[in-house]
Amino acid sequence: MSVLGEALRELRAAIAAEGEGSGPPDLDAVAARSGIPGPEVSRGPDGRIELAVVALERAVPLATLERDFGAASPLPRRPAGGSRTVQFPATLPGDGQRGVTVLAETDEHGRAVRVLLRPDSF
Repeated sequence: MSVLGEALRELRAAIAAEGEGSGPPDLDAVAARSGIPGPEVSRGPDGRIELAVVALERAVPLATLERDFGAASPLPRRPAGGSRTVQFPATLPGDGQRGVTVLAETDEHGRAVRVLLRPDSF
């Protein structure tokens, strides 16, 4: 697993732990230990994380994330030709499970510039 992949794995685990009843995770501390920028976090009305976005310091080839999280699947493009978002289906939780799904926004060259970590339960 790449250094970035390992850092994202640690962030996913911290976010997932919150969903299992742990208190709010210190994602900045997790990111700092991993050497990546601290994520921008959106929380729901209940205070739980709804989305954590890591703005990468430099664009990363999508293939790097695919080695860590499986093949990327593009989502529909935003209106007016905005950035492309891809999802890594291998990170989706199964039926009756909770997990943290990995998505990425790409630049015009198809490189990841932001990674989105979204808690999901199905």
